This record gives sequence, structure tokens and C-alpha cells, in this order.
Amino acid sequence: MRLKDVLRLRPLTRHLRVRIRRGPCRGRLWSIATRSSFLRGTYEEELSRVMSELTQAGDVFWDVGAHYGYYTLLAAGSVGPNGTVYSFEPHDENQWYLEHHIKWNRLHNVTPLPFALGAKDGEASFGGSSHGMARLGGGDQVVAVRRMDTLVADGVCMPPTVLKVDIEGAEANFLSGARETLTGSSAILILETHSHSLFVECKEML
Repeated sequence: MRLKDVLRLRPLTRHLRVRIRRGPCRGRLWSIATRSSFLRGTYEEELSRVMSELTQAGDVFWDVGAHYGYYTLLAAGSVGPNGTVYSFEPHDENQWYLEHHIKWNRLHNVTPLPFALGAKDGEASFGGSSHGMARLGGGDQVVAVRRMDTLVADGVCMPPTVLKVDIEGAEANFLSGARETLTGSSAILILETHSHSLFVECKEML
């Protein structure tokens, strides 16, 4: 089947759900209209294992760049009923999958938020070559941008004890907007950088 035919069928099949076969999200309900590694439970296996080990019952987990919510589901199980998960995903179609995966699995300890996190509060263009590669400054969707420091200061979110940040090159901007919250914090930060220069910049900021 050609790619354009697959994309045409996605709106028709995304409501169909099956249980993830193995891994830390085993048994969770998931849309079949996504890549097979999610359904098999083999998505980013090493990172999934590490995240499972680092996240404990009662943690406050921030999933920044939640995409379809695979790590949100993982974290929801790890933090337990007394923990909290905040899932940040500004891409409109990704939000659909994220919210439905939360709803289908009855994850009452998860709050999805349609924000991009960055250095300043406001709005910005957002998009990219694919749903998994969307970033600030790309595409024609306009999204709300919030600083971590603002969300915590305004009482929208509790400060994190564990963070996963994967936002396609905007990681340094995120850190700029999180200085007050993270300074002196013992939070565990899992940060994916998308170039060596960005790695160096983020490391210096931390």
C-alpha cells in the first residue's frame, strides 16, 4: 500500500484500538493507526527501561513533547494513583491521539495540556515535516507557549520530580523558561538534544 493511501485511511482507523503486546505499557489500549513499534511495545526500548527505573510511585512527571502519549502511559503506571502526570503536546492531531489514549485507559492521574513550553509566554508558529518532528517556528499552526516557571508560579502545575523533554531542538528555550523552578531542584531530567552544539548549550545552562 502506498504512503498516501495509508494517510488517507488514518482518520478511518484511528478509533480502532488494541492492547500493547509487551514492554512497560503492556496491556494498555492504543490506536492501530500508529507505528507498529508502539503496538509491539518495542518503541525506544532502552529509554523506556531507564524511564521505568527512574520514575517512582508518588512522582510528579512532566512529559514535555508527549506526541501520542507512549511515555505518558508508562509514567501513569509508574507514579501510581498518588502521583501526577502532566502531558504537554501542542500539535492538534497528536493531541487527538494523546487525549484518546488517556481516555481509553482511564488514566485519572494524567492531565493533558495543549501548550508548547519555551522561554517566553505567548504564541508561536508550530509544525514540521511529520507529526513526530513538529517544532516551534515551523509549520502554520499557531500554538500557545508557556514557561515552566509561569505554570508552576500560577498553580497550574506542580513542580516536577521527573521530566522527559523531547521538543525537536527547542530544549535550550525550554530550560530558559524553567530556571526558577529547576534551580536547586533535585528533579530527574531526561533531555533529548538534537545536535552536539545544542547538547553543549544545554549542559552549560544546567
